[in-house]
Amino acid sequence: MTDIMIKLFSVYNQQSALSQSPSPLSVPSMQFEKSAYTVKEKDSVLHIPIIRTGDLSFKSSVRCFTRTMSAMVMDDFEERRNADESRITFLKGEKVDFGQKCFVFVFYSKLD
Repeated sequence: MTDIMIKLFSVYNQQSALSQSPSPLSVPSMQFEKSAYTVKEKDSVLHIPIIRTGDLSFKSSVRCFTRTMSAMVMDDFEERRNADESRITFLKGEKVDFGQKCFVFVFYSKLD
């Protein structure tokens, strides 16, 4: 079994910074629905739901990207780089991404 680390990196929401005195509840926060996910190589894709809390009155975004542990990029999975191409945007009022935007392709590696 190989391990893939999936990370979330919050992108600063400029519109939220405009409020006079932001409270901890007003700052958008994103997290995975679960703390760990298991995928079998034959499943070919892992969908990872993201939950957004805090101030939902503005658009905000987060990056969903991978890090190698024991799994190898392009041998075991397709890399999601820590770049704008991995950005997931939550629209005003949107609370959950059900894994439609944050997903990882997993490859089946047949041992000879």
